[in-house]
Amino acid sequence: MPLRFRFLSCDSDADSVPSWLEARGGTRQPSDLKNTIALSFPAFGPVVFLPSAVSGPPQVDTSVTPIVTVAAPRLVRSVIWTAGEVAFLPTPLRRNCPGLHRLSKQFLAWLSEYPRAHSHPGPDEPVDPYFLRGALLNFDSPIFVFPSAMAALRSRTFFVSSHVGAAYINTLCRELQHQGVLCSPPEA
Repeated sequence: MPLRFRFLSCDSDADSVPSWLEARGGTRQPSDLKNTIALSFPAFGPVVFLPSAVSGPPQVDTSVTPIVTVAAPRLVRSVIWTAGEVAFLPTPLRRNCPGLHRLSKQFLAWLSEYPRAHSHPGPDEPVDPYFLRGALLNFDSPIFVFPSAMAALRSRTFFVSSHVGAAYINTLCRELQHQGVLCSPPEA
């Protein structure tokens, strides 16, 4: 299973995560995943492709290729933000890609400079979990909060996991409507 880090961010500082990774040798690669950036790290090893028995584009072997994906936070229905997610894909990371494993530790140290949000706020976790919805409260690892997201949370903005579907967003919008918060119509 990939090593994952989650963060809350809005427009003003959302690019800081891919910028941090690019400054450490990450190069952007084409990605078929919507709202996701893929970065390879050539200094830690080559891109390895799976053997293919069918025609079509080659598939990257993410278990051994030094690659990181960044699911960018995005605004949904004008009032709900999705959390960002960074995945260090090689598995097991330490054995298959030791250089990328070291980078993941540096990345965690950098993220740790930001406040955390989780289901049990304490003195170092100043975020009310009420504004974290969907699967965000089900993750064991902390969720790091960038300054733009902290301001948004203080303004009562809701954040959801990037993996929630339209049905959950619709339910949350109906709940928010009862609180006087109006979502924009769903995209067609």
